[in-house]
Formats: sequence, C-alpha cells, structure tokens
Amino acid sequence: MRTKNNLYKKLYSRKSQRFLTTKVRHSRQDDIDNRKIVWHAIASFYLDTELLEYDYERIATLFTQSGFSITELKKIDLYEVFPVLKDNVLTISGVWNGVDEGWLNKACTLTYYRRNNNLFRMKVRFYNRVLYTMRKEHWINIESIMRSKVTPQIPINSNLIENS
Repeated sequence: MRTKNNLYKKLYSRKSQRFLTTKVRHSRQDDIDNRKIVWHAIASFYLDTELLEYDYERIATLFTQSGFSITELKKIDLYEVFPVLKDNVLTISGVWNGVDEGWLNKACTLTYYRRNNNLFRMKVRFYNRVLYTMRKEHWINIESIMRSKVTPQIPINSNLIENS
C-alpha cells in the first residue's frame, strides 16, 4: 500500500533528478560556449603560417580573459583541438588561411565529450609525443606573455637596497 507521503517523495526525487540532469546539460553547454573562443585561438597554432608577436599578444589576451589556467588551456589543446587539427600539421599542403568556424566548433565539441575516454586519451598522447615539438614554441611564447601580464614589473629602487 502506497502512502501519500511515499508517493510524494518518489515524485519529488524524480523531479530533482530531472532538474539535476538539465542543470548538468546547461553547465556543459556553458562550458562549451566558453571554450569556443579558446578553440579558435589554439587553432592558429595548427595553421601553415608563422605567428607574429602581435598574434601571440592577441592569443594571450584571449586566454587570460577566458578564465582558464595555463594547465587547463594546454589540456584543451591536447584533448580537444589537437585531435581535430593534427592532420593539418602532417600534410604538406595544410590549411594556412584559417579554419571554418562551424566545422571547428562541431569537431571540438565531439572531442570535448570524448576527452575523458581512456582509449582516446592514450591515442592522443601517442600522437602528441611525435607532434608536440611543432607547437611547443607557441606555448613557450604564450606562457611568457601571460606571465608578464600577471607579474607586474616593479622597478627596483637602488636607495632602498643601499640603506638596508
């Protein structure tokens, strides 16, 4: 025999589960929306063109504004962008003028959902061992620019040093 109280608890728990599932979907979609700008900035590492100092400044600014740490940004590169664009680095006649925004969003969204799969991660890390050198310089430049923006340059006052 079902009591009114038990039935209410059961209905309430179903509603809360539905609410939590909807909340998770929305938070994932928000996360993907936040990553789209980062995906496009990282995609420039894979183009067949040389990045200049102002390109690195622009990318570092976008990364700083994204709110992701440098470690998170490198993981986004490794597990979401690299699997999509690694072939562009390998081909002789790679894309050099930019990647289609819609295509990149769809492809990176798919890898976003696969990024925690152990087999997928193992495969990506294997390719990364071979191909990381092609984008290592980009990350060195970006990290140095981001550090210089975070660490204020304080002039050293020689009078304070001499008086100590």
